[in-house]
Amino acid sequence: MFRSAVLPAAASWVRAVRPALVVGLVVAGLAFAVMHGSTDPWLFGYYTLFGVCTGLMAIISRGVDDSMRQALAEQLAPFIDGASADHPVTLELKASAPRQVRAAKAAVGHALEALYNRAQIDVLRRAQMIIAAGRDAR
Repeated sequence: MFRSAVLPAAASWVRAVRPALVVGLVVAGLAFAVMHGSTDPWLFGYYTLFGVCTGLMAIISRGVDDSMRQALAEQLAPFIDGASADHPVTLELKASAPRQVRAAKAAVGHALEALYNRAQIDVLRRAQMIIAAGRDAR
């Protein structure tokens, strides 16, 4: 939660990249330490440093590792499949020319990239593949 939600949210408070990185890491590290509820200053400092270091590792590694993405997709797939069965939505693009279809697909792709990071998009893609494989097996 701290590396994937608090860090980017706090980093968005600052416009320049490097200060944003520092602000995001410090705020996420402090939030991590506060949530552990230690009253010992040395332990609080340890938790803060640990939070900053794990945040930095997440930034350097660009998110979640491959096995964690697959596990998350496997857990998420039944929920997505159940929700889509209960509330079907058609995502067919309607356009009068192939060029409009390409433009619409590009717009949807840009919107997804703006809303989600690469790891989240990869998890959703994997979950969709799991759902499709399950439907093919039926």
